[in-house]
Parts: sequence; C-alpha cells; structure tokens
Amino acid sequence: MTSWLGSLRVRFMLLVLVSLLPALGLLVYVADGQRDQAVEDAQEDARRLAVLAAADQERLLDSTRQLLVALAALPEVRGGDPGVCSALLATLRSEVPLYANLGVIELDGDIACSAVPPPGPTNLADRIYFQRAVETRDFAVGEYQIGRVTGLPTLNCGYPVTDEVGQIVAVVYAALDLIWLNEFAAEAGLPEGSVLTVVDRTGTVLVHHPDPAEASWIGRSLAGTPVVETILTQGAGTAEAPGEDGRSYLYAFERLAGGAAGSAYVSVAIPREVAVAPAERAFSDSLTRLGLVATLVLVAAWVGADLLVRRDLDANKALVRRLYDAFETGGVDPLDEVVASDFVDHDPLPGQTPGLVGMKQAVGMFRAAFPDGRLAVEELIAEGDKVVARVRLQGTQAGAFTGADPSRRAMTAEGVETYRVAGGKIAEGWSRLGPLVPMDGVTESEPDAEPVRQGQGG
Repeated sequence: MTSWLGSLRVRFMLLVLVSLLPALGLLVYVADGQRDQAVEDAQEDARRLAVLAAADQERLLDSTRQLLVALAALPEVRGGDPGVCSALLATLRSEVPLYANLGVIELDGDIACSAVPPPGPTNLADRIYFQRAVETRDFAVGEYQIGRVTGLPTLNCGYPVTDEVGQIVAVVYAALDLIWLNEFAAEAGLPEGSVLTVVDRTGTVLVHHPDPAEASWIGRSLAGTPVVETILTQGAGTAEAPGEDGRSYLYAFERLAGGAAGSAYVSVAIPREVAVAPAERAFSDSLTRLGLVATLVLVAAWVGADLLVRRDLDANKALVRRLYDAFETGGVDPLDEVVASDFVDHDPLPGQTPGLVGMKQAVGMFRAAFPDGRLAVEELIAEGDKVVARVRLQGTQAGAFTGADPSRRAMTAEGVETYRVAGGKIAEGWSRLGPLVPMDGVTESEPDAEPVRQGQGG
C-alpha cells in the first residue's frame, strides 16, 4: 500500500480527484436547492389553481343567484303548470350546460317541475338549500351532494318563489354541475399525473380529474387518509403526502364557496417526481458534464503525471551519467551538483571517507588505478527514486585497486550499481562489481582474482 501511494502518478491522480470534490459537493448542494425550489414552485402553482377554482365557484354562485331571481319572477314558474314549467327549464338548461338540473320544489318538498324528469316521486324537503331558502326568504346555498334526480355531483342553490301578496309558494333551484371543475382542470394545463379532487365535508369524493370510467372515484370516501384529514382540518394550505397509488404528491387545497353546512374542498395534487423532474434533469446534465470534465482532467493528469514521471526519471538517469562522466574524466567539481553532501556509500572503497568528499576521493582512486579507465554505462533503469546501472569497467590497471596489485594490462569487470536520488542529487549508492579480468582473455597463472566489492569508484 505504501509503495502504491508513493507513486507520483497515483498521488497526482488522487490530488486531481480531491480537487474535484468541492465541485461535486457544490453540485449536490445546488441540486438540493433546486429540488426544494421546484417543490415550492409546484405547490405555489397548485395553490394558485386551487384558489382560482374557488374564485370561479364564487363567480358561478353569483351567476346562479341572478338566474334564480329571474326564474322566480317568470309566470311559467309561478303559474303552476308543471308541463310548461318543465319545458321552459329544460330549454334553459340546454342553453346553460353548467347546470345539471333546474327545478321547482313545492312547500311540502315534492318536485313541482324539473328540467330533468325525476325517476319517480321525489321529495327534497330535507335538502339544506330548500330549508334555508324558506327560512331566510332569500338565496340559499346547500350542500355538495350527489343529486337524487341527476345522480351527479352538484352544489344546489335555492331561491323562494312568492305570490302576489309575498307569500312563499315554492322554491326554484339550480343544481350546479361540478363537472365544470373537470373542464377547469383540463384547461389549466396541469403537469402530467396531476389530480384535481373535490371532497365534501365528510371526505366523500365529488369530483376527480382524471376519473377513469373503469374505476370511477365519484362517491368514494377518503375519510381517514392523511391528506384528506389535513384538508378537512386546515381548510386551505399545502401539504406533501402519499397518494392512493403510493406515490408522493404535492398538495394545495382551498375551501369552495357554499353554506356552512355545505363546505367542500378542492385540492390540486402534483406528483413530486414530476415537479422535481426538471431539477433532476439539470442535476443529471451537470453531473454528466462534471463527469466528462473529470474524465478529461484525469486523462490529462495521467498523461501529465506520466510526463512528469518520465521527466524525473530522465533527470535521475542524467545525474547518474554525470557521476560516471566524473570517473571517466577525473573532474570532480561537477560532483557538487550531482552528489549530496551527506551521500551514503554502502559499498565504499578501502579508505574512502563518507559523503561527497568520499565520492570525490573514490574518483581519484579510480583514476590513479586506471589512468585511461572508464565506466561504460551499458543500461540504465529508473523507477521511482532509484536508478539501476549496468556498467562495464575498462582500462589499463596502472596502480593498486581494491587490494589488487597493478597488472599493467587492459582489464575489465562487469557490475550493477544502484543509486537513490533525493532532492535532485544522488543520496545513496550500492555497488556490486565482478572480478577484474584481462580484456584479451589470457589469465596469468595466479590465484583467481577477487571480486571488486567496492563500487562507486568501480
């Protein structure tokens, strides 16, 4: 592990990766902020739609009031002829499709006439809008309900019909079809997967957009679900909660206009994943770009590190070559730039002193023993801070060298020397040279030559 981390290339790559961490952290931080902002924006958009739906409901109730006041004054409504009255209301309903039904209720609660023919004898005396219209002698708004005549979710409103002396003789009513909220949702351009729902004060679904025919939501009770309990408790606001399909939704809800007993609530739900999708795409794109940049930087770092390593290795080789140049020329002054002052020679020549001074001394010993000698570098291998040299000593031995008397002959020896470079200078050295042998291959009749163990001087 130490040698792996000691590699210049690896350290350089790690440095590049570490330098990219702040950018990645900033990217994640910004993405989190964008997601939070996307959630906030989605809830605000849903809130605006819910408020707008409630405002449209108020507008429709004002229009309904005007309609009922006008109908209450018509002789067809006050005249008591059910056929004429029903025909008039049916014609009017066909021209104003916002209403599921228009009708007149007698004081005992029975239907006197209706635009939509009732399925049979129908009594509406228990309806809030009817009771309040009679009690207040004014426009009254009832409950959100499923109509007994139409079978549709409606908000019914009533207005008293009086005779010539001001006595209430009936109540004219209009059933506002909540289907308009489906049209509102379709035209609002809600994000994909969004849902508009209207629930009454008991949590029963009155409107659900979209509402698939094969699994209609109308009339289904959502009482007890977390989001509906929040809606019924708070009346207006925003929330995040799981939907019936298990997905997380961002909700905004508002109370719809109506009587105290007829409260209903409209909610707009946007899937959280849809709301944050643009932020997720932006994060993914940014992450991809950062990945590409990181890849390019890492490739450049790898190549750059390789170049740096090669440059350093070549520089280390050059130091060793300069060392051998000193042995060949005898010039020791350049060694001040090549060898560290505290150089450690692990295989010194006999009598060689430590450090740079000792290396210069070794050069002198070598030149004295081999005036024409040279240490030919046959191969240099550099790795990390080490340089290994395969060398060949050649020269005429004119003086004693490592205990061997002068042979006056051309001698040669092969060896391997290793150097460690630190701080741009040679700091340590190890040497293993073979025995000196005549270059002409003729060996005198004498004991075998001993190996030359001391190496920096050959």
